[in-house]
Amino acid sequence: MSDHPADVSVRIAWAADARDVARVQVRAWRGAYAKVFPDEVLEALDEHAIADQWERSLASPPDAPRPGIGRAREHHGSHHGPRT
Repeated sequence: MSDHPADVSVRIAWAADARDVARVQVRAWRGAYAKVFPDEVLEALDEHAIADQWERSLASPPDAPRPGIGRAREHHGSHHGPRT
């Protein structure tokens, strides 16, 4: 284990994060599945349509089940969490 903690934290994603979540999802899929799916399939992933789906999902009422997704944030020059 490193003596230097990561300079990030995670928070709940909200509807306003949908575009960022979709961008990361599409990039991750294109990288992870490059040898699994044909290029045409991965290039056809529609980031805007995926973002719209995420926005609808993340904007659901508070009492509705929420998807288990978090969003990482970088913290420059500060420490969050215990040090070992």
